[in-house]
Amino acid sequence: MILGIIYALPFVIVFGLLYRFLLIERAYLLEVNGLSFYILFIAIIAISVVIHELLHGVGWAVASGKGWNVVRFNINAMMPSCACKVALEKKAYLFGVLTPFVVLGFGSVFFIFIYPGTVSFLTMIVNFISSGADLIIASNVLKEKDVLIADHQAQFLSARIFRTA
Repeated sequence: MILGIIYALPFVIVFGLLYRFLLIERAYLLEVNGLSFYILFIAIIAISVVIHELLHGVGWAVASGKGWNVVRFNINAMMPSCACKVALEKKAYLFGVLTPFVVLGFGSVFFIFIYPGTVSFLTMIVNFISSGADLIIASNVLKEKDVLIADHQAQFLSARIFRTA
């Protein structure tokens, strides 16, 4: 988990600094503290995680060319998860792994420029940090050549790599 945060941290820092220096004057800052802040933060996390996992499914359904038949949704330790049930070529697998990072991460950046504020800033942070594990997986997959990738069903943050040569 810490390694995932490290992978996502450069995006949070760069876009956080852009927010701070370019947008803070027109930001809609909520006066939330204490319990209200934690409720807001947990709501953002809950909504973002569900959408994040759905986007993995959409990515793999589209990239596989086989639709929703290759996607499995599950709940482990009260957390939703998504996996691809078939081995995919490297590009197709990466498309599914990185879909939440691109759509939610950069979508949050786009939104923060349109409507800067407390909620949009927290949402951006959550969306980039929650994609940290996906960035680790993508980094490992990109190092491989001519492989098929299958989600490892026993562990998070890993994928099984099959050599095709």
